[in-house]
Amino acid sequence: MVIDCPACGAALMFDPETGKMKCDACDSLFDPSELKDDFQARGQKELKYSSFDEADNKTSTLKIKHDDTEKISLKLNDTEAPAVSSSPSQGLSLKREEGDVSFNPESTFDNPVYDHGDEASQEQLDLDNETMECKIYTCTSCGAEVAINDVEASTFCSFCGQPTVVFNRVDSQRKPKYIIPFSVTKETAIEVIRKRLNKGFFVPDAIKNFEIERVRGIYIPFWLYDVYYHDKQYLKGKVGSGKNEHTYYYYREADCNFKEITLDASRQLNDESSQRLEPYYTNKMRPFALEYLSGFYADTYDVTTSEVDTLALQRAYALFQEAVNETIKAHSISVIKNAPDYKILKTQYAMFPAWFLTFRYEDKPYTLLVNGQTEKIVGGIPYDRGKVASSFFVLAFIFSIIGTFVMYWLLQDNDSEGTMKLLITILIFAGSGMISGFSNLNKVKESAKLTSSSATNNFVKNRGQ
Repeated sequence: MVIDCPACGAALMFDPETGKMKCDACDSLFDPSELKDDFQARGQKELKYSSFDEADNKTSTLKIKHDDTEKISLKLNDTEAPAVSSSPSQGLSLKREEGDVSFNPESTFDNPVYDHGDEASQEQLDLDNETMECKIYTCTSCGAEVAINDVEASTFCSFCGQPTVVFNRVDSQRKPKYIIPFSVTKETAIEVIRKRLNKGFFVPDAIKNFEIERVRGIYIPFWLYDVYYHDKQYLKGKVGSGKNEHTYYYYREADCNFKEITLDASRQLNDESSQRLEPYYTNKMRPFALEYLSGFYADTYDVTTSEVDTLALQRAYALFQEAVNETIKAHSISVIKNAPDYKILKTQYAMFPAWFLTFRYEDKPYTLLVNGQTEKIVGGIPYDRGKVASSFFVLAFIFSIIGTFVMYWLLQDNDSEGTMKLLITILIFAGSGMISGFSNLNKVKESAKLTSSSATNNFVKNRGQ
């Protein structure tokens, strides 16, 4: 343990002769008991973290003349935020179509506004910022700092897996306010994965009978955001198709209070993996207690709220826009002009459970994740190329036979126009089926890359060995 001198900041050493802590730099002497209290106080002060950042920026306002535009007042108060509906591969970085759309969510939320609210008491704020004492270990291999509490002991780095951690100091870390305890056992997690793999026709037999290399139950840190979002929007959408397609303009004004939007607070865990683990049902959260960590591993957050404020607002915007678009019976909907008003009402720190199961195939590690609350499986596995190829040729042979009979029958039909329409319909369905098949195959490949990624493997590697 390294304790700094309160006078000059140099390292203190215990002096056996005086029985006190001595600074060789300034010759100061300190009583160990007094120094301990002072050290803890200074440590807590340095690490004290406020959930609400000060912000003096103001949101823009826009006066809109209603005229003959349609107005729908949409109120979605106290809505529990589901997972964002965009593709997981896009994460929370929302992309808008190019054109005359003036709203860019990525730049709009650069300066988030925090609001304590009338009911937010200082006592509650202090409770949210409560700290807990942890032992800080430093990995001499990768430089990472690992926080270990009294119910967890490890001689391996949680991040790189190397047995090179050395004790550094005792420090205070922000204590989670909530935790979702594991409700899925280790045996259940293994069983649901085996069942899923056995159902896959293209799954290699070697994987169906996989041998487990390691299974780790890990609590993942999350930030929970309560966000207020209000907007006035001019939108346009297209109705009809072809020559009958027309562009219509709409006006919408709505406000929404989103509760407990979840954002992964671990830099080491792949963001796509944590997003796919959702949803977690936050109504099952309990006040945090160290006892819940016994027998499991836990990572403290290394992503601060200031780093994900924008992502929280982007997710709130995505959910808001999805609800607004559902009120418009048109396609190709886009925002022309808007006046967003948003506030981050509250941020809270929580831990959610997940099982990490690692196995090897062709001497390559693959890690599948299981939501420790819902049993949802995240990850992809390699497919049997031989089975895929043989299935493709079998289907091609079957379709060729069917096509031959259909063409023979169609050529006997005198209605050439009807024959052509039927043939085109068959080709469209066949083409759609092939495109869908290749699309699903690409998704499997991407999931397999995620499952075998070094980041995911390192996150769980060698814990508890």
